[in-house]
Amino acid sequence: MTTDLGTGGIDPGESDSPKNGTSIEPGTAGGFRRRSRPIFKLGAILLLIIILPSVAYFMGRRVQSPAQAAADAEPPPPSLVTAPVEFRVLRDTLVFRGDVVAPMSIEVTPEQMPGFDLTVVTDIRKQEGDQVFEGDVLAVVSGRPILILEGEVPLYRDLKPGANGPDVEQVQAALLRLGFETGEDPIGVYGPATQEAVRGLYAGAGFSPIDTSIDRADDIRAANARIDGSRSSLAAAKLALTLAKESKLELQRETDSQLSAAERSLALVQATAEQALAEAEAALVAAQEILDSLEKDPLATDQQLIEARFNVEVATSQVVQTSAEHNAAIGDAEDSVHLAQGAYDDAMRPPNTTAEEQAAQVHRADLADAQDACDLLLSTVGIVLSRTEVVFLGELPATVSGIGAEVGSTIGATGNSIGPKTETGPLMRLVTGTPIVSSAVNPSYGEVLSPGLPTTVFAEATGDEFAGSVTQVGDRLTQTEGDSKIQVTVRTSDMPLSLVGLNVRVTVAVASTKEKVLVVPVAAVSANAEYRISVTKVDSMGGLEQVEVKPGMSASGYVEVEPVDSARLSVGDRVLLGYMGDAVASWGS
Repeated sequence: MTTDLGTGGIDPGESDSPKNGTSIEPGTAGGFRRRSRPIFKLGAILLLIIILPSVAYFMGRRVQSPAQAAADAEPPPPSLVTAPVEFRVLRDTLVFRGDVVAPMSIEVTPEQMPGFDLTVVTDIRKQEGDQVFEGDVLAVVSGRPILILEGEVPLYRDLKPGANGPDVEQVQAALLRLGFETGEDPIGVYGPATQEAVRGLYAGAGFSPIDTSIDRADDIRAANARIDGSRSSLAAAKLALTLAKESKLELQRETDSQLSAAERSLALVQATAEQALAEAEAALVAAQEILDSLEKDPLATDQQLIEARFNVEVATSQVVQTSAEHNAAIGDAEDSVHLAQGAYDDAMRPPNTTAEEQAAQVHRADLADAQDACDLLLSTVGIVLSRTEVVFLGELPATVSGIGAEVGSTIGATGNSIGPKTETGPLMRLVTGTPIVSSAVNPSYGEVLSPGLPTTVFAEATGDEFAGSVTQVGDRLTQTEGDSKIQVTVRTSDMPLSLVGLNVRVTVAVASTKEKVLVVPVAAVSANAEYRISVTKVDSMGGLEQVEVKPGMSASGYVEVEPVDSARLSVGDRVLLGYMGDAVASWGS
């Protein structure tokens, strides 16, 4: 049996796998029959077709004729070295290194907390690198907070009710900035409204303020009880005085009424007497007229005359009696009036309330003393702002630059205590303000450095760049190595406190043009035999043109140039700096 090229066949009646451990060789009966030799030859031919062109190219690159080798050894064709004309502010600069330092740094070291044998750090709220804002809690020591507020005056005393001074005014200003009103308390007086504002500050931080009124509650109750007793005694004395005055008024009203009655009685008696006397006198006149008439009448009898004379005598006696009786009645009525007038006059005199007034005055003084004592007591109790719980810093926010303790540490501890101790050093260090750059430079720099010169500060560690200015050029300093240095201070407006401690590069513009000008490299400027200064402008085709210029300020390898007359020189033009190769022979000078 035969097979096609590249295929195999199986002889009928034979197995397709070896048996009894025998091996089947290619091309033998009963096994696979492969014609692999023609396939190998075909693959080799294809490989040569692919590789031979590459080998030929490579050998062509490596194998050179003598003429080609000589050509490759010749120098490159001549060329010009040019630079562009720029339009910018030209600055002459000095460069030196400096260290970033904080303008203000304080150490927070808690004093021993009142009522505690040890001052133990129980919590640290701010870590190194954290920003600190007004009203923040820095740490908790012995369970009490350490708050930070903005202010220049350190809190040198505990602020108790009634305290006054610039430190109180500073606290009030901080409270107002934080939104806690101080009410009607005068500026600089630690009054009730300011105390309540402090209570709000502590509450916002999650703490209760120190309130001495809790410890003095019994004394306050006793003082208030004394005030109540004095007030009751004074009220009783005032009532007694009022009653005394009111009884006098009642007597006045009564005697006035009696006087009025007596006067009315007198008038009535007088009127009655006058009427009775008039009637008696009228009867006497009538009897006398009858007698006179009978005596003239010749016909009158003696009996009539006797009766008429008797009637006159009776009428005369009646007039006398009536006059006497009524005079007596009038006298009695007048006496009654006089008595009533005297009683009324006595009643109208001011009442004698000296005893009642003295008693009221005594109780009034007792009440004033009780109130003063209570006010004095209350002036010493209430919300107290402890100097151990508040730190004032002149400028906020600040940054924590270091932590000197850990939770469980004892501040200023002596003797044995459980846990780690921090017997010396601060609890925390804070830095604030815009950082400055401090540098000690060569004394020769002092001849060109002056306050106000613009600077650029570059921090390689962060890649940040900040604009600033020189703020101070100090006197010459002698360092330990014997070299003299000048202290230079540079301030920026926006450098963060996180850069404190870094070493940075400072570039100072010691001189500059007032505005943008045309500048070229110094190497581009030359002078001819007539001392005319010019630059050589190179056009796009390689042509050269002499442009006469007036030079100005030079700095950092560049010079300010101004074209003279009608010469043209623009930004972007290229000027000749020099020649590379044999360009002089090709282009001329």
